Amino acid sequence: MQLTVEAVTAIAGATSVLGVIALVAYFYLFQKVRALEGSEFRSVRQVVEGDGIFNAGQVIEILQTFDSDSARLAALKELAKVQKHSADGASRVYSKIKSQISVTELEKQRFTHIRRLTVSAAPFFFLISLSTLAYGAYSNPEIATAIREFISGRVGGSGPAPSPTPKSQRLGTATITPKVVVKSQETSTHPRVQVSGKGKNSTYPARFVIAPDLVKQGWKIDVEKLVANRDWWTQDRGEGGSSCTGVDRNTIKDTEFTFNIQLRRNKDVFHEWDADQYCNLNAVPLIRTIERQEDASPVTRDLFWNADELVVLPENTVSYVMKLAVDGYPERILSDSAASPFDFLDIKRENNKILFQPKPTKGSKG
Repeated sequence: MQLTVEAVTAIAGATSVLGVIALVAYFYLFQKVRALEGSEFRSVRQVVEGDGIFNAGQVIEILQTFDSDSARLAALKELAKVQKHSADGASRVYSKIKSQISVTELEKQRFTHIRRLTVSAAPFFFLISLSTLAYGAYSNPEIATAIREFISGRVGGSGPAPSPTPKSQRLGTATITPKVVVKSQETSTHPRVQVSGKGKNSTYPARFVIAPDLVKQGWKIDVEKLVANRDWWTQDRGEGGSSCTGVDRNTIKDTEFTFNIQLRRNKDVFHEWDADQYCNLNAVPLIRTIERQEDASPVTRDLFWNADELVVLPENTVSYVMKLAVDGYPERILSDSAASPFDFLDIKRENNKILFQPKPTKGSKG
């Protein structure tokens, strides 16, 4: 079992007090391991320090790295050569090491000491882990609930199933299909109309009115197109320099407007008289809004005994058909004005809202 700073932090990181205790314990264990390494270092140093060729750390590294005597001796000779010492000195040092130090015994002693330290420290860190879990369960209601559910599930798993929550006490299903009003616009043009005026040196207001049958069909003047351009009217015959000048914007209404004609005069050497002017309103732009009813997407809601259910239909709903399927009863089809067929279920309506209110008593009207 190997304990590191990360492991200690993971175990005891729940609270600052436990973290400090675990950190102190870790440093204590760390110092014990370092003391063990120091004792090994001193035992090797006592053997090699008199020769002045190698230090104890180098010797321990070579002894642990190489397995055979020849390999260890060769490594010591190479190290001596690098440090500018004789190979004979390396052989002499290795002979002393071989006769006085057993690498196997060193490793065995280290393993024994580390195992003893770890076994003695393990219960302490185990207690810290249990304390952390207990503190978390005490301070966090969700964890406490999860632990209780886990324990109760393990202990009483063969017992009867818990009673359903009130929300799971299903009453039935309501499916509502709204009928909504959908609006769209159509455009057209008025049949050709000719207007005219007669006068002298004046503006003549010719009046245009949509045909009555078109008004009944919902047609109105498309004001935007009417004032945007003048390609819907043309000038016809006229006298004395008269002309068609166009629509008077201030007179535009849904079904009529005034078309201005500028009149000049007829004259000869002896007198003046009125002039005529004709204007063709070839295609007065019209528009109308069409309303049609169509079925919208059905709305389905589950109903429960102890909960009201509010259904909000689209704003443009004009009527609806409801399919009411109550558990244990035949399915009913209701119109938007029909009363509830069950004593235990009220259905309240207000504009585009429907409220289902179950009652505690059960019964049926039919």
